[in-house]
Amino acid sequence: MVLFGLDLIRFLEKKRRDALKLAAAAGVVFIAAASATAMFPADKIIYVIAIITCLTLTAILAVSIYIMLRQSRVVSPQSALRNSEHKYHLLFDRMINGFALHDIIFDSDGKPVDFKFLELNQSFAAMTGLNPKDVIGRTCLEILPDLDQFWYDIYGQVALSGKPARFEHFSNSLNRYYEVSAYCPQRGQFATVFHDITERKLAEQALRDSKSRLDLALTSAHMGVWSYDCKTGLRKYDNQVCALFGIDPTTFTGKQEEFFKVLHPDDVEKLKAAVVNTIQTADLFELEYRVIWPDSSVHHIASRGRLLSDENGNPLKLNGILWDITEQKRAEESLKRDEQLLSTIFASVPVGICFLKDRVFHNTNHYWCENFGYTKEETIGRTARFLYDEDAEFERVGRELYTGLQKVGIKKAITRLRTKSGLLRDVELTAALINKGKTDEGVIVVVDDITERKFIQDKLLEVNRYLEQATLRANHMAAKAELADMAKTQFLANMSHEIRTPMNAIIGFGELLQGLDLTDEQKKYVSIINDSGNNLLRLVNDILDFSKIESGKLCIEDDELELQSQLASIEAMMQTKAAAKNIKLEIVKSDNLPEHIITDQVRLRQCLVNLLDNAIKFTHKGYVRLIVNCENKNNHPYIRFDVEDTGIGIAADKQETIFDPFVQADGSTTRKYGGTGLGLSITRQLAMLLKGELAVFSREGKGSVFSLLLPVNINAANALVANEESRVRQFDQNSDEIVFSGNVLIAEDVKTNQILAEKMLQKLGLNVTIVEDGIEAVSNALTGEFDLILMDMMMPNMNGYDATKEIRNKGIMTPIVAMTAKTMADDKNECIKAGCDDYIAKPFSQNKLIQILRKYLIKYSPRHSNHINA
Repeated sequence: MVLFGLDLIRFLEKKRRDALKLAAAAGVVFIAAASATAMFPADKIIYVIAIITCLTLTAILAVSIYIMLRQSRVVSPQSALRNSEHKYHLLFDRMINGFALHDIIFDSDGKPVDFKFLELNQSFAAMTGLNPKDVIGRTCLEILPDLDQFWYDIYGQVALSGKPARFEHFSNSLNRYYEVSAYCPQRGQFATVFHDITERKLAEQALRDSKSRLDLALTSAHMGVWSYDCKTGLRKYDNQVCALFGIDPTTFTGKQEEFFKVLHPDDVEKLKAAVVNTIQTADLFELEYRVIWPDSSVHHIASRGRLLSDENGNPLKLNGILWDITEQKRAEESLKRDEQLLSTIFASVPVGICFLKDRVFHNTNHYWCENFGYTKEETIGRTARFLYDEDAEFERVGRELYTGLQKVGIKKAITRLRTKSGLLRDVELTAALINKGKTDEGVIVVVDDITERKFIQDKLLEVNRYLEQATLRANHMAAKAELADMAKTQFLANMSHEIRTPMNAIIGFGELLQGLDLTDEQKKYVSIINDSGNNLLRLVNDILDFSKIESGKLCIEDDELELQSQLASIEAMMQTKAAAKNIKLEIVKSDNLPEHIITDQVRLRQCLVNLLDNAIKFTHKGYVRLIVNCENKNNHPYIRFDVEDTGIGIAADKQETIFDPFVQADGSTTRKYGGTGLGLSITRQLAMLLKGELAVFSREGKGSVFSLLLPVNINAANALVANEESRVRQFDQNSDEIVFSGNVLIAEDVKTNQILAEKMLQKLGLNVTIVEDGIEAVSNALTGEFDLILMDMMMPNMNGYDATKEIRNKGIMTPIVAMTAKTMADDKNECIKAGCDDYIAKPFSQNKLIQILRKYLIKYSPRHSNHINA
């Protein structure tokens, strides 16, 4: 269009007479174009075309006027020239757009560095604030020295190339936005047509800022924007909507069928109807519906929108926003359930409940009406005064319930209310605010009828007075019983200690003798010594266990154990006894046994050993079997241990009494087979402590089956590492081949136990130092270098407890193992509390000692092999 204008200018230089007509035509076109721009919004393409046409024809008009003025100076008479110049200058100055003509100025390198103002009109002056008198004939650097280089570069290109340019740019010097059309009337010159677009630019920026703030607000509120084309049915969503719908914005096309796939099937018709209604009525679009995400989760959506119509009222599109209300819906459902629950409780709870405002009934539940004989209709709307006999009592209860209620929220009062039938009922009133801190919203009052309770309380007061006297007498008797129980406990502890101390030497030296090269007769004698010692030790243990169970002091400690290794260990232990009687002992295990179970492994082992020991004792030929399998009882996993034998059996009338303490099937059994009659009693009580049961099925002369059923937590993890005991057992089987290295300090006052411990440790390759009391133990621990200290706790001068504390106070951290004949539960805790690392009870076997050594002495080795790490 601009090039067309330039060609027209050259034609006008030849046809001056027609220039005026063309200029007038250009003015008409300009006015028409300007009118067209006012009719259409800024985002329409016709606006751009109108502006280009307007600017171009304006430029043609300006140049035409300029050419005619110059030519009129040459060919017209003087007066005509003045009239013509005045006429055309008037048109030139009254142009709406700014116009200016310039000479471009280059430096020596041909770079545009300045330009000179030749002509400019009043509109240019108004748009730029430059006075023509101060500007024409001067250069830009003189007028606007800080004008940025952009202007020089683009004007230089136009003046040199002859190619027109049109652009929008901000002038730092004038602090305005301009839309400029520049062209070259002749080489070295350029003409510009200016249009001030500052207001439009500011409006566009404001619009962008507003949209940005809106986007930020919608994003922050997790709201999305949508539109629906009423003609095409296409939907457009922003990214936030796509996120709320769980759809990919890059693949969503907006087609109706694609949208309906996301919508919950039950809500499709509802949404269609809402859209149709808004299009037909222009009402606000409001709807809640559900969408289904790709992961099948259902989300609730709230949507609001308005209809946009054209100037004739024809619907164009729906525009709106939407947001996720899933949590709100869940909260509403939860609130609804709570309200239903409260309503149900209010109606059915077996206590009177009333809702009052200013002590006026607004609601009561069924129980209150039933208890006091009034219907709801007879109660609601009345003050509570009609239930009281006296005004004073009504006022007193009011003060007691309502004074300070706003602060504390709940208050109570006890009074007497009269029923419709005239009876007086003792009640406890509990008042609670509906909304804490706001008494005007009402009060819930719970009316608890305590008539019967109060009657019983009065009776109880009488009983209590009697019981107080009885309690004083009982306390006196209990104190005596407690002293007796303490004396019994102390006696058992002392007896245990005194028996265990010599038993340690008997059993220990018996084990040492078994390791020597003895004759068959000597081996027989040693075996008798060991059996007798172990029987005596078992007797002591049974008595102590029975005493603990009887006094409620036996504790169960659940732990994880490896079932297979436990069964193998018990089988190895009992096999010798069975073989000695030429009885076949076998353990039968089902395939579904877990690798690990959770129970008290010490007490489980004790139960099984007791049952197997009894079975072997009372069986002369045949077999003893331990059958182990899993079973369910009341949907809980249990393990069943059946000890089956072909022994003497038990008479039917004796099968329950054998579980009583100190009782066997008949008196001759004790004389023939020995024992205290505590084994089965202890085993059954242990089974009960393990939350299991022990039962027997037997036929006299045929044999017996003792069934131990225990609930266990079955650990399904098959990859667990075997516990420490099973690893120790691998070495216990060849204890004669184990050699340790290190220095051990033994603190022991009993000579036989000194010799026994020394021999056992030396046999295992250890260097031994023996002291006889706690003072020597502390002295040696401070001056010597020891890898382990075995500390007897009952020694003269300074006991083991004090010696251990002193060693720890001196900063010595050598492992200390308590070695004592005190075996009550509290004894072990006292040793650990004093600073000991572990505890070994007397008498102890060589295998037990090896377990302790292996735990605290880092290096050991099989004989004839190099040392390895434990």
